[in-house]
Amino acid sequence: MAENIFDMLKEGMPFFSEGEKKLSLFIMSHPEDVAFMSVYELSEKSGVSVAGIVRFCQKTGYGGYKDFKIHLAKSGIAKNSATRDGENVIEEDIDAMKLTLKGIDSSALFKGAGLISDAGKILVFGTGTSHIAGSDAAIKLRRTGKCVFDESDLYKAALHLAFFSEGDVLLAFSHSGENKATVKICEAAKRRGINVIAITSFPKSRITKSADVLLYTKTNESPMHKMSITSRISQAAITDALFMEYFALRRDIFKANIERVSALVKELDIL
Repeated sequence: MAENIFDMLKEGMPFFSEGEKKLSLFIMSHPEDVAFMSVYELSEKSGVSVAGIVRFCQKTGYGGYKDFKIHLAKSGIAKNSATRDGENVIEEDIDAMKLTLKGIDSSALFKGAGLISDAGKILVFGTGTSHIAGSDAAIKLRRTGKCVFDESDLYKAALHLAFFSEGDVLLAFSHSGENKATVKICEAAKRRGINVIAITSFPKSRITKSADVLLYTKTNESPMHKMSITSRISQAAITDALFMEYFALRRDIFKANIERVSALVKELDIL
């Protein structure tokens, strides 16, 4: 495996198949874009199949497409290097929220809010950093009087989902849309007639296939960042937008419920 991807692509060009040459030329011409693309987006843009891209990454010594992107970033391509300072992080958080706002689908927000409002029970699911945004959403919804379960473990989520009915809601978070546990719980919910609201950054990821409502977050986060910094911010932003759309549907009832919660919290001297 070559240290520098560009050297590897240039040196290997005479030995590549026509499809591999086509893919290599696209990567060398659009390195910064590729560093932030899902495999599905790269397939669409380059005209090479997803399977062909994965085979090429493995053939050239990488564990897969994700591993290839990490080394692409290490080659100095990604806009967001691992050495960003604090000010740059804040600027990129702001950019992520602006991108998410620009791409927001108002009709999807309204539909999602309606499904949440009509649901008897709601399961919020996400793993890793995505669970942070999910937990925040669950707390907000509970304060309005909704019955909400919040899980990051697939087995525990299954214990709830087994007793859900048609019309109930699964609110699923996955930046990549490819997290195995999140994809599995979405597929199981779909088979049972449970409404799935998916929040992801990648339109053609596996999580989207089970979704009744898709809410997209936008970020230029580098594959080098395993901490999911800006994606967490954009997830929080789209979740807040969904909550306010939901809150507006039954403002008086939800406001009264929130006041009941606040009164009890004050009585118990929790905060």
